[in-house]
Amino acid sequence: MSKLNLTQQQLEELGLAEAQGIIRSLEIQMAIGSSAEISLPDFLLLVLETLGGHKCVLVGGLALSEYAKPRATQDLDFVIVPEDKQAVLKALEDKGFTIKQTLPYHAPDRDIIKLEFKGRECDFIIFKSKSFMESIIKRARNAAVLGEQVKIASVEDLVITKLASSRYKDKADIMSIRSKSDKLDLGYIRNSLWDLGISDRLSFLHLPIED
Repeated sequence: MSKLNLTQQQLEELGLAEAQGIIRSLEIQMAIGSSAEISLPDFLLLVLETLGGHKCVLVGGLALSEYAKPRATQDLDFVIVPEDKQAVLKALEDKGFTIKQTLPYHAPDRDIIKLEFKGRECDFIIFKSKSFMESIIKRARNAAVLGEQVKIASVEDLVITKLASSRYKDKADIMSIRSKSDKLDLGYIRNSLWDLGISDRLSFLHLPIED
């Protein structure tokens, strides 16, 4: 049986150290085989080249693949700083991206700007909390994602962004992260959730709510 036909569980049972890399290859193949007119790796490269020196941090499904079992994803999610918003949007529009919508969210306060290009979507997230924005940028780490060097959110900040959305798939992703890592800085997560006004979601991580 070809390695690419094995599930991650089967790969781990076989003791193959390259299991995660094989699963990532599967994800790339799935992306290339989608109905979009541009592959996910090429889409990521285009966005990164367009962003240039602007401060941005990769979150979402692709960032998840650095910390836990990856899931198939077709789009990109970045956190960007508010002062770069106009320049980033103009640069992307000049490349042919279309702004689909800007969605204001509360609890926590943030804007999500959705852009589309050749059948793929890229979301840009701006949190209203200045302290959290500074923190997520500062704590970001370098990683190779789909063959490109990119800044990705720390594992704690990724958990926080997923608690911010708190959709079913986000909760599943958090469970996946916690099953792979027992070294989360829970104090940092707790303080950040308080800052963002969503401390009620601490219960999902089984953390006590403290005054």
